[in-house]
Amino acid sequence: RYPAPLLAWDEARCELLPTDWVRRLHRLGLEQGNLAELALLLVDAGEWRPLEKLVNEAAPLAPLRELGALADLLHRALLCAGERQDDPVLQAEALNRLAAPLVEARRAEQATPLLERALQLLQNTAGWQVLGETYRLLGRCFELQGRLEAAEHLAQSAAELAKRLGNGPLLAQASQALAR
Repeated sequence: RYPAPLLAWDEARCELLPTDWVRRLHRLGLEQGNLAELALLLVDAGEWRPLEKLVNEAAPLAPLRELGALADLLHRALLCAGERQDDPVLQAEALNRLAAPLVEARRAEQATPLLERALQLLQNTAGWQVLGETYRLLGRCFELQGRLEAAEHLAQSAAELAKRLGNGPLLAQASQALAR
C-alpha cells in the first residue's frame, strides 16, 4: 500500500491542490447529486411545498461556484412546480431566483426576459413581496442596459411597495438603487 498523497493535480487550473480540498470538492459533488435527485423526486411526486422548502433551505449554497448548476436546477424545479400548480406567484419567485445570479453577473440581456415574464405572471395577484423583488431586479437590469429612466421608475416602485409591506431589506436595496 502506498501512503495517501498530500496533493492532487487540478488540470483545469494547472496547479496542485491539497488532498483535503479535493475531498471537499468530491463531497460537494455527492451532496449536489443528492439534492438534485431529491428535487427531481419531489417534482415527480408533485410535492410542491416540500420542494419549495428544499429550495429555500439550499439558497445559502447558491453563491458557491461549485453549486451554481445545482441552484439553477432547483430554481427550474420550483418553476416547474409553479407551472404544474398553476401558481403564478411561485412561478414568478422561481423566475426571480433564476434571474438574480444573471443580474449579479451583469448579464442583463439574459435576465430581463425572465423578469418581464415574472411581471406578467404577477398581474392580478397578491404576490407583493415577489413583485417588489421583481421590480428591484428588473430595475437593475435596466440600469445595466443604460435605460436609466426606466430603472429609476422601477426602483421607486420597489421602494414604495417595500414601505407599504414593511420590508426593510428591499427598501434598503431600492434606496441604494435610487442613490446611484
